[in-house]
Amino acid sequence: MTGNGKSITNITLTTKNNMQKDIISLICNSCGCNGTEAQEHLDSELRHLRELQELDDLREDDMEAACLNPGPDLDRQEYFINRLAGA
Repeated sequence: MTGNGKSITNITLTTKNNMQKDIISLICNSCGCNGTEAQEHLDSELRHLRELQELDDLREDDMEAACLNPGPDLDRQEYFINRLAGA
């Protein structure tokens, strides 16, 4: 718990959810799709990265491509890293 009664888990979850919303918004703006299609695109990128991770073939370029492909930029790399780490 933090001093204000919020748990670290809740803060981390809120940050992850905010990052996900930001990424989905960026995808919608870049490709003109709706939120559902953007979420599907983001989920597809994460599945692809997890497959590479499971094969022990995940490279920095793969992470950069995932960040740039759907419209987000490299500033969102933290989101993908945390999702692959199970956070």
